[in-house]
Amino acid sequence: MAPTAKDLELDAIAKDVQFVGRLFGSLQRPGTPERVVSIAPLSVIAFLALFVYEAEGKLSLAPTWRAADTERVMARSRHALKLFDDTKRDLEGQVAFFRDEIEPAHRRRFLRPIPWPWAKDLGIYKYEDRPISNTHVASFLTGYDPPKLFTRGMSDELRSIASDYGRYFAALGASLDPTAESFASRWDSSRLKGVDERADRYYRGLFAGATSREINPLLGLFQALINFATFVLPLDPVPESWQTIFKIRFLTLYHVLSGLAKLRASGRISPSGGAAHLDAILNTSEAATLLSSSVRPVRNTLMHYGPDPRLALTSLDLGMPLYGLPEACCGGRDAPWLESVVTKQIELTAAELQAWAGA
Repeated sequence: MAPTAKDLELDAIAKDVQFVGRLFGSLQRPGTPERVVSIAPLSVIAFLALFVYEAEGKLSLAPTWRAADTERVMARSRHALKLFDDTKRDLEGQVAFFRDEIEPAHRRRFLRPIPWPWAKDLGIYKYEDRPISNTHVASFLTGYDPPKLFTRGMSDELRSIASDYGRYFAALGASLDPTAESFASRWDSSRLKGVDERADRYYRGLFAGATSREINPLLGLFQALINFATFVLPLDPVPESWQTIFKIRFLTLYHVLSGLAKLRASGRISPSGGAAHLDAILNTSEAATLLSSSVRPVRNTLMHYGPDPRLALTSLDLGMPLYGLPEACCGGRDAPWLESVVTKQIELTAAELQAWAGA
């Protein structure tokens, strides 16, 4: 029997909620390194916002206890996933947001009133010497208002927002089991390092250097997202997490590829400034497949829980991996095939961004 739209919504929501429960349960395990506890939630925070927002829309569950600040932060956080596809802030808007809001907030806190030569205003987190986040990236993904960063009330407000998220996931059925496993419980903390840099100096040494200074923080964001999805998420050993892990990797890669395509079309990257790396990433059959109109319903269904209106419910099955979406959208190809396309392209993208960054 073909599933109803509600069947699909409830099953997809349950899978994501259970993934969240396992992740945060595993972070409560005694002895979990503090750095893992700190970085793991920041790496998936925008997806938590997406899960809450989309689940709320499908379940008509609007908790009265959630603060207005949480609503605003959550909206900005989930929009961050769209990168240059965000209609409110396209490529130029995102560049301006980093340049005019995120970077100045860090400089005000760490470099003023006296910018000592040894002062640093950017924290970078690396796993096996590959950047997976930094404090600019974390600020962007949390959706927190940059002018309020590092102010006296920031810690209390962020704790309140985190509590609101937690209450919502608990209302959806998430449970915290400290014996649960997740990518965080398999994360080798000895390979997870933090370094501090002067942001302006750091960005001028990345990618095309000073000639692409304004775009480099966004390329650093893309690289961090891709590295996390490539090298950290697959550490998760739980079979029940597969769909959510695939969803995060697929959506991350989709919007990075789309963003890089927009960057190439903008003319901001010259032939000597990295255009060959853009071509190497985008001129593959895998990239063409993932950005094709036929795969768009897969993206929409995974992101919004409900089936894309172009899909016939009779072509889907709750018992199939990804509900049979690849078979319905990709000429009969199956979920393992689509996963192999994502894996090949995401690994290539990570390698090219690493080479382009000069690391």
